[in-house]
Amino acid sequence: MNIVIADDHPLFRDALIILIKRLYPYVNILEAESFNALFDLLRDIDLNLVCLFLDLNMPGGNAYDHIFELRQRYKELPIIVITGSESEEDCRMAVNKGATRFLSKSLDSHNLEQVVMTTISGSAAFEKEKNNSQTETVPLHNNSVTGRLTKRQQEVFQLICQGDTNKMIANKLELTEGTVKLHVRAILQALGVSNRTQAVAMKKNN
Repeated sequence: MNIVIADDHPLFRDALIILIKRLYPYVNILEAESFNALFDLLRDIDLNLVCLFLDLNMPGGNAYDHIFELRQRYKELPIIVITGSESEEDCRMAVNKGATRFLSKSLDSHNLEQVVMTTISGSAAFEKEKNNSQTETVPLHNNSVTGRLTKRQQEVFQLICQGDTNKMIANKLELTEGTVKLHVRAILQALGVSNRTQAVAMKKNN
């Protein structure tokens, strides 16, 4: 199962990842630092997407237009806007465009945790995955190395295994170097390793 965090502040993404992983250690968390990176990421996701956390103030266009586009594309996806704004007008516009919840980043960790639990546990994709796990004998996750990755992550991982740097990967896949860094981070997280060398070694051993 995938959760996406789209926010241009790395420290906030890190804090939210820690909170989510404490509640759902088995989910795969993907990151984007702009709306362009977000839509590029969403094109490549081929696993269940259970929730999207979205900041309003990111590079790449009008946030409300993007929320509307996301809602048209993903009818049942929980879209949680979590932003520094506490404006009632921002809240009204975001919800009218399709946001499921509107949260301020000033929300304390306990209340944020409750919102995360309620939203993720109630999502259609989460319920489907849970029901499948109760009726099927196959594991929730593909145990092969590349089976744990999205299509784009598999492309990045293949180039990592060839010894390419982030800059080289960015040029070959026509991505920004920042987006490649986020893909690399997600790959390491999905594989349960701490660096590229360990990831390549895991690939060779499978």
